[in-house]
Amino acid sequence: MTTDNDKSSPQGSALEEATSISTEVEQTAAALGAELGAGATGVSAESGGWETAGKLVSDFRLVPPVIWGIGRAVFGKDGSIGEIHAGVFLPLATLVRYAAKQKPFGRGNEKDAPGDSVEELRRAVTKIGGDVLGALCVMHPVCRRVSVSMSESLWRPLLNDALLSAQIGYLLGKYAEAFGRGRAMLAGFVARSGVPTMIAMLDEKQRETVSEEIKQGASINEWTKTLFGCEPLQISLLSLTAGGCSREAALGIAMSLNASTRPEPGSVCEQWLASYTIIEEIRIGNREKISKSHWSALGIESEDAKEKFFEDVDDLIKRNINWQWLTWAQKWMA
Repeated sequence: MTTDNDKSSPQGSALEEATSISTEVEQTAAALGAELGAGATGVSAESGGWETAGKLVSDFRLVPPVIWGIGRAVFGKDGSIGEIHAGVFLPLATLVRYAAKQKPFGRGNEKDAPGDSVEELRRAVTKIGGDVLGALCVMHPVCRRVSVSMSESLWRPLLNDALLSAQIGYLLGKYAEAFGRGRAMLAGFVARSGVPTMIAMLDEKQRETVSEEIKQGASINEWTKTLFGCEPLQISLLSLTAGGCSREAALGIAMSLNASTRPEPGSVCEQWLASYTIIEEIRIGNREKISKSHWSALGIESEDAKEKFFEDVDDLIKRNINWQWLTWAQKWMA
């Protein structure tokens, strides 16, 4: 029996927050299924692709409530990026301190690292940007959970792939100022984080099978779709919801799965879809196929800006800067 004291305790509060996250994930899945159609992704309508993905993400408890709170404060409001007090990041002060030293946020110099005080965290938030820190906080538990669930030989190439797309998003956000770097980072990350997240949901024997499939060049996307009854992108998008992001994030990008649906012109959904599409076209070598409408959705109109962005991406790939520190426990960053 639950008492009033139980409800006000830390354990009761954590349970209530976890329940809220699960409820929001499953409601978002239902809304996406209604908006896009359960079978819009190539998964049969009978399999209930969105419903299945919602249940998987809800049960997996991928994102801790403290991260959900940060993500909700930054990305949970429809149509805008929230302003949050630096104190919100106190539970993740070590992550913030380490991020401030890493390129492109810092110079790799100890002087770049903020301490544990709220004032020092405030300076870090000002320097890096609350939306960027919010994105890093949402990505971190996903990377951490994946990296402890399987062998490094399996998770490393998969997460490197997702984190490279997130870095391209960071660069894209420089030119899409209204949308911002943080949201663009997440748009890139979810494009490639679904497969490793799904593999993390498997038991050890199943992961061994997947590892062998990868070595033999199998289509892991098809394998996971057959096994789970949903798409990797459905999992990663609902993981955004679990991370506190507004429903627009999942809905906008999910429209890439159904050619018959299009976001309203000028909407935030259109910006999410444009960011995701631009990053993915770059990743598969189709830069020339990026449509004018996607650039326009992000307010990137000049050819000069596009060329500078492509130069930034080429430089990033050439320098091979990775964010594997996002797979570390905070105690390893101290």
